[in-house]
Amino acid sequence: MKPSLTLEQAFDSKRNAVAFVRLALASMVIVSHSYMLGGFGPDPLGRITWNKENFGFLGVTMFFTLSGFLITRSAARSSSLVRFFWHRFLRIFPGYAAVLALSAFVFAPLFYRLEFGSYLGVFSAPGSQPISYFFGNLGMFHPNFESIASVLTIHPASIATLLFHNPCPRIFNGSLWSLPYECVCYLGAGLFAVLGVLRHRRHLTLTFLVVLVGLYGFDCFNHRLFEQCFPSRGFGMLVVLALYFCMGSVAYLYRERIPMSWLLLCAALTVVVMSAVFGIVPLTAPLILPYVLLWLICRLRLTRADAYGDFSYGTYIYAFPVQQGLVLLHVNSQGFLAYLVCSFGVTLVLAFFSYRCIEEPFLRLKNTSFPAVWSRVPRITVPEVCETSRTG
Repeated sequence: MKPSLTLEQAFDSKRNAVAFVRLALASMVIVSHSYMLGGFGPDPLGRITWNKENFGFLGVTMFFTLSGFLITRSAARSSSLVRFFWHRFLRIFPGYAAVLALSAFVFAPLFYRLEFGSYLGVFSAPGSQPISYFFGNLGMFHPNFESIASVLTIHPASIATLLFHNPCPRIFNGSLWSLPYECVCYLGAGLFAVLGVLRHRRHLTLTFLVVLVGLYGFDCFNHRLFEQCFPSRGFGMLVVLALYFCMGSVAYLYRERIPMSWLLLCAALTVVVMSAVFGIVPLTAPLILPYVLLWLICRLRLTRADAYGDFSYGTYIYAFPVQQGLVLLHVNSQGFLAYLVCSFGVTLVLAFFSYRCIEEPFLRLKNTSFPAVWSRVPRITVPEVCETSRTG
């Protein structure tokens, strides 16, 4: 029998399905949110897992796995810690700031007009003002708060008294919640790189993964005791997302030892199906689904999904306010399919302009030269340098 290719051999930095998978994951979030935001109940995965899982959260966790793989690769290749964080800043913050501005100063007046008959009334209505929403969330983190969840949250989450009667009331953009957690994972990857873990001590990353698996299992089997031992609100969510990110990171670091075979894929999918049947998806998903994801980005031949641009990020960050606005227009009253199609249509238009007008121009600054003072920052290069992924 012909031996299977390893992950290192199967992953082609120039021809891979990363862009397609990213867009598919963002689409999963839209589908899941269409059920919740449109008032159609739990999504199909939520129904078969007794609301323990849903396609939206599954898409987010797979985003984290993919980020773990690509960001660890990026950290291992970067010439300095500053340049690594500069690349991450350009990928996240310009688009993030743009969606905050559009939400506060365009969407909010339009929504207020639909609900209360005035455009400018939103700027004097009770509750958080648009300008408070924009500047309150622009920094992404809230270090003056005490718990992990409060630091890594969108606050304020609402604008004035908008969306009060929607099926998901008051929340203006619920998709942004994951971005602070992702940035924390970026900080961790950069720290591991500068400490030499990615170069000389990759076993420490594997050890960290084992610790995360232990904490996650503890939470799954005895959630009440877990909260007593770790009372900081939001710690459990940080463990979950860090676990998925670390799975991708370890996969990259040990890529020469991971076979990409049809047999293992079928075994993984079988475990996933059986887990859904027996209601134990939360236990098996973090250990099984990352392999399925990595297999797909290596094996799928859909390698030109980003030929006209990578619209996955814009799709993810704009879908939620679009779907909330469509509810104000009563599109959901026309049925789930009409609401879903309109959600995709409007969101993809905004994602296109987000990439063309905001993300792409800022990404061109990736190779900006830094002043000589930054040369003192520890370097984090490794001996083996791979070619840059088109989507990483």
